[in-house]
Amino acid sequence: MNKPKKTAQSSLNRDQVYVLEQKAANKLEELFEALHIDGLKRNTKSFVGCCPIHGGDKATAFNIFHNGHTSIGNWRCFTNNCHNTFQPTVLGFIRGVLSNQRLGWSGSQDKQ
Repeated sequence: MNKPKKTAQSSLNRDQVYVLEQKAANKLEELFEALHIDGLKRNTKSFVGCCPIHGGDKATAFNIFHNGHTSIGNWRCFTNNCHNTFQPTVLGFIRGVLSNQRLGWSGSQDKQ
């Protein structure tokens, strides 16, 4: 009997995903560069700017936190609530940005 192939989803446990998220969260500026995101301004707790996920234009509507014991890598979109579609974690942020860049996701298709 052949063993079923492991999928990417089943090969990582929660602790491993958490470690990956923390590594990515600790390198947010490098992540922004790799995803071709500019214009976010750093303050004491977060990067603030237009939402790179839905392509927003409000200069303070998006926050991704670089500082804090439990909030590092967490993010919020206060205009379109993109964090409700994509998890408000650094991996959800990456997924959201790539959905916009590669698939044209803007969130407007969900608002009818």
